[in-house]
Amino acid sequence: YLFISSSGFELSPKKNLGAGGPPCDREAIRNGLWLKKRTEDEDGNGDDYEWSVPNQRCSFQSRFHSDDFCRLMGNAVILVLGDSISFEQYVSLVRLATNGTLLSDNLQAVFQHKRGLPLIINSCGQSNVTLVFNSQTALWSNSMDDILTKMPPTVVIINTGAHFQGDDAFISTLSPAFSSLEKWQRSCTSRNNIPCPLFYRTTFPGIPHCMNFTAPENNRAKMEEHVATPDPGKEWNAYHWKEFNRQNGLVLNYLASSTIQYEIIDGYEMGLTRPDTR
Repeated sequence: YLFISSSGFELSPKKNLGAGGPPCDREAIRNGLWLKKRTEDEDGNGDDYEWSVPNQRCSFQSRFHSDDFCRLMGNAVILVLGDSISFEQYVSLVRLATNGTLLSDNLQAVFQHKRGLPLIINSCGQSNVTLVFNSQTALWSNSMDDILTKMPPTVVIINTGAHFQGDDAFISTLSPAFSSLEKWQRSCTSRNNIPCPLFYRTTFPGIPHCMNFTAPENNRAKMEEHVATPDPGKEWNAYHWKEFNRQNGLVLNYLASSTIQYEIIDGYEMGLTRPDTR
């Protein structure tokens, strides 16, 4: 339920998420599509898109319901750890959990004023769900240990960041960082007597010439080719966007070989196919 993941972690009993069979697994979700949904903005018109799973044999909850979220996540401390893209994810979660009472611009202003200190928002009234964001542009184990012990979370959402590092530097961060997270997860589970889930969000690339797109492009192979096509003289060549999915694979392989209990948020597929939002 959390972050459109078919999580195996249950902090409290799930309700039936709708007809269509059991909850969709990760493979069904990551192979979904952006489909147009009619929405109304302040002027009474507008179009939007939703990530949809065209699979009649499983059930997918695309809409966020704050009442369900607050009930299921009661007394949780949810830490989002990452760069500016992770901050946007955090802002979205805050707005959804508070039914839009906290505006994105206000959160941006507060975060900039705090100059790198954690941003902490209490939501859900008596259900007492604490939403925390801490900025990290890469996986640095020393600061991570400090973050995980000062205000121990019960849920962590993490990403390695969209600031490219060469493979040697990138790989060298994985073992110490995930060792810290493994230690946190064991301690949290023991202390609270509930599962303490780790969610890893895969990194999506920037899109060259994104202004030329006005709608989603659900052909993933076409978009990967577009990202990988050389474009001499353009500054984004230095960003190594075409390498992002391969490095996502390095993290997923590391997690699969670890003892950490985790779920994947497939940001790569969802972000790659939305060039119009860049």
